[in-house]
Amino acid sequence: MSIKISEIAKMANVSISTVSRLLCKSLLVNEKTRKKVEKILKETGYIRNILAHNLAAKKSHIIGVLAADLLDPYFPQIITKIENVLSENNYLAYIANSNRSFEREKK
Repeated sequence: MSIKISEIAKMANVSISTVSRLLCKSLLVNEKTRKKVEKILKETGYIRNILAHNLAAKKSHIIGVLAADLLDPYFPQIITKIENVLSENNYLAYIANSNRSFEREKK
């Protein structure tokens, strides 16, 4: 079972919000507290669950890209450009191929 933010906070004698701010790279955590919490994170092997964080924040930074036909040389070129722009803006692209099927596109 993985360790929770609340357990990290208790071990560091700080609030859950402080640990959360630190994990979100907020500058609102003073250096002494930051070092103490980071030490505990390292010692416990804490791994942030990005999916849970995104679910709670109601944003995923994931964008779906539907291509009509990935075998057509045109679409991989366009998708590569889309992925590059998304990556530069800290987004991830999920690629799907409809094989030119309107029914698959509707799903």
